[in-house]
Amino acid sequence: NQITASDATLSLADTTTCYVSVRAIDNANNVGTLATSDGVTVDTTAPTVVPVQDGTGADIDWQSSTTTLSANWSASIDNGSGVAFYEWAVGSSSGATDILPWTAIGNVTSATISTLSLSETTVYVSVRAKDKAGNYGGAGVSDGVTIDATGPTAGIVLDGAGSDIDFQTATNSLSANWSG
Repeated sequence: NQITASDATLSLADTTTCYVSVRAIDNANNVGTLATSDGVTVDTTAPTVVPVQDGTGADIDWQSSTTTLSANWSASIDNGSGVAFYEWAVGSSSGATDILPWTAIGNVTSATISTLSLSETTVYVSVRAKDKAGNYGGAGVSDGVTIDATGPTAGIVLDGAGSDIDFQTATNSLSANWSG
């Protein structure tokens, strides 16, 4: 027989470890051996917010890909139960999740997705940690990366320092200028 018990009147402090001891008494008043649990620790503190960088290394501000997006972050600090996993999301404004909803990615400090269909705009990556007790930390949000998939136009190149020239006498230098 498995018997359960609970007490909703306790007032336990964060980081307190509690142990439950149980012993049985049979109908003849024989007292059984005391059995004690391995303990459960109270963890009410959420993991810290993580700083998020766009890209795979140092923070980037621009990228040309409209399908792939990467981000990385420092590990969250959780002095209680420890980080169980991270979730990330992508939005069209800071903190939004309209492009990629919250998605669990494991206990890692970087992620890449290559199945997006992004327009030429700025997108923001949000990351949050969940600890082993179930507490979510606040989300860290990147400063955004602007998608620019359109290359510059060819423009006009002129030989010489001013108006276009077709001939020159110098044999040790060459000048050009351009616009557009």
